[in-house]
Amino acid sequence: FIEFEAQKTNNDYISEITNEQLNRLFRKGTRVYNFIWYGDFQVSKEDFLLAEKGFSELNSTIKNTKNE
Repeated sequence: FIEFEAQKTNNDYISEITNEQLNRLFRKGTRVYNFIWYGDFQVSKEDFLLAEKGFSELNSTIKNTKNE
């Protein structure tokens, strides 16, 4: 789906993902990650569970999608 390189950004990876569903889920996941990581605030249990659900969906989709 992507070719890992240490200097690449999430946006670089987003541009590499051609599968629309994976692209959408990865974009959503990176937004959540950036918001939490760089937002410098405490995450509530509800926020965590919502983020966890999104990342689980991304992981499941990756596992169930054949490499294009």
